[in-house]
Amino acid sequence: MLPCDPGCHGVNFGTKQGSGYYAYVASKFSGWLIIVDAGLSHPANSSTAGRILLIADKSAPTDDGVTGLPAWEDRGLMRS
Repeated sequence: MLPCDPGCHGVNFGTKQGSGYYAYVASKFSGWLIIVDAGLSHPANSSTAGRILLIADKSAPTDDGVTGLPAWEDRGLMRS
């Protein structure tokens, strides 16, 4: 088990340069994306490689709001 924020769910995998995989884990009740260096052959060797804050700085430019298909808004990410 790895430490995870509340509502931890959903994962996407991406290959690392060289070999291996990173797992990108979203959390429902947190604005963080957790990056896990996934040891798929030996899961006990997995470790947290980093975290990315997904909440925009108030001074940073942001995208426009949703104008169509509102059911698709905020899938796995929190808005500030």
